[in-house]
Amino acid sequence: MKTSPILRVAVAVPLRAFFDYLPVQDDQASIYQPGVRLRVPFGRSERTAVLIEVVDHSEISPTLLKPALEVLDDKPLLNQSDLEFLKWVAAYYHHPTGEVIFSSLPVRLRQGKAPAVARLDCWSLTEAGRVFEPESLARAPRQQALLQLFKTRQTPLTAADIAEQINPFRPALKGLIEKGLLIESSESSGQSGSTAQAKSIALNDAQKKVVDSVLAAKGFKATLLYGITGSGKTATYQAIASVLLKQNSQILVLVPEIGLTPQLLQRFYTQLATFADSGRNAKL
Repeated sequence: MKTSPILRVAVAVPLRAFFDYLPVQDDQASIYQPGVRLRVPFGRSERTAVLIEVVDHSEISPTLLKPALEVLDDKPLLNQSDLEFLKWVAAYYHHPTGEVIFSSLPVRLRQGKAPAVARLDCWSLTEAGRVFEPESLARAPRQQALLQLFKTRQTPLTAADIAEQINPFRPALKGLIEKGLLIESSESSGQSGSTAQAKSIALNDAQKKVVDSVLAAKGFKATLLYGITGSGKTATYQAIASVLLKQNSQILVLVPEIGLTPQLLQRFYTQLATFADSGRNAKL
């Protein structure tokens, strides 16, 4: 007689133990992968749990085990290396594993809710903007420069893309929108065309000199890159990272201010995802 698999899960409770459940009743479609979230009965309440592993035996009699109530994810939120790392953290700091695992998740996911799709504001030329001549904006030089920037790109631009070249840009952006030359839209973070464009930004001579200097260093060497806001430092970092990833090296990007995290994540997302898809060691 074939026995039912046992789902071993972590729950955010101050207990140093995992908990065993049976699969969801009458659920023949789910493939139980470690790292997915489940909704499970827990005492007199229900809890969100993270599947750690699927086993064929439990120290508790199967007749006493309760079935999980629902599978919340189609794909694992945490991969095997994530789970192993979090278990190591729990052991190192002598803290309940379930609480450590759940502390690594955003509040929304801890509550059993679906992941929110981050939206990223971006702008692109309207039909009128495509035929409008930037020279007509000679009395508004910042608007002229901004319109010219959009005409050199084939994809929508985010705030981070624009700030890399022109900053401050908000008043000029508002002016071009009011003139009907630009239009605002939103795209999924990490999926916008502007991110793909960021991979192929052409470096100027000063940026190329910095990249060559950093890559020429042997062993550890600290390098200070000085430049005003919008001078192109991030594009330089990306170019250096790209070369190192192609050499199967590792990079670590430290964000100097938490408010910059979304735009820097967006800038690096497609670049690193491309290397991950190609089998190289790249991970956000």
